[in-house]
Amino acid sequence: MKKTIIILACFAFVACNKNEKVDQKSNAVVWAETAETTLPMTQDSLWTKEEWDKIFKLDKAQIFNSITKAVRSGKLKACTYLNPNNDLTLPEFEAILTRWDSTHAVEDVNKPGTMIYAPVKSEIKPEDISQLRFEEKIVFDTLTNTLSKKVTTIHFIKYKLTESGEVMGQMPVFSVKFPDANAAEEKK
Repeated sequence: MKKTIIILACFAFVACNKNEKVDQKSNAVVWAETAETTLPMTQDSLWTKEEWDKIFKLDKAQIFNSITKAVRSGKLKACTYLNPNNDLTLPEFEAILTRWDSTHAVEDVNKPGTMIYAPVKSEIKPEDISQLRFEEKIVFDTLTNTLSKKVTTIHFIKYKLTESGEVMGQMPVFSVKFPDANAAEEKK
């Protein structure tokens, strides 16, 4: 009889704990499964330096270098903006960051009038990044009245320039998925 009471007490205890967890989860209201936030990384020409620094306190080099370091070490996965389901290999990622233009021709200084090909190396540096776009999941907790945002993907964007250096628009460079985003994709 004592064993039966102990077993029933254990079942009741486990059942009560499971109900508490369900109640806690019901407090979370998902406002957005995927929302996009844009963070400008270059000062708008209409803003003064003081106004800009007051609102946007960010370290562009720290953000860029820490993310690229994590991708190079294999801790994070990079992908392209257009195909986020296809992870880039490390050589593909490095090819995005460092490009060689082998079609660049210059005049040979030893033979005037003769054109030779001179490959030009271009690297993407932190100061080239003009914008970050964050894909986030937004959840509101009705019990504590708190809002939480979880970033699943960061898109690095830079200015697309003409040969004379004029801004034509913006173009995606690469995207980085965070481990929670990878786990969510695998569950689907």
